[in-house]
Amino acid sequence: MLKGKLHEIQGQKIVACCDKELVGKVIKGGGAEVEARKEFYGDSVVDERWLDASLGEAANANLLGEKVVGAAIKMGYIKNEDVIKLAGVPHAQIFRI
Repeated sequence: MLKGKLHEIQGQKIVACCDKELVGKVIKGGGAEVEARKEFYGDSVVDERWLDASLGEAANANLLGEKVVGAAIKMGYIKNEDVIKLAGVPHAQIFRI
């Protein structure tokens, strides 16, 4: 299961999506730290259809977790080499200019 939220900042859509079990946790690794806050990643359960539609129209995305990163790879939005791991947890960001 995934948790997701679509933010809009200055007319730009930003997708925040993570694996449900990561919400509320802090992931540290490789000199970086990510807090999977409910306020950012949302409280709504979303599916891969939502993720695909949201990524298709977003300017940026922040993805955290095996399931969501795996889905984004499968859909062709990112490649394996675009993914970093924080304490073994996949994390990817997408920026469109």
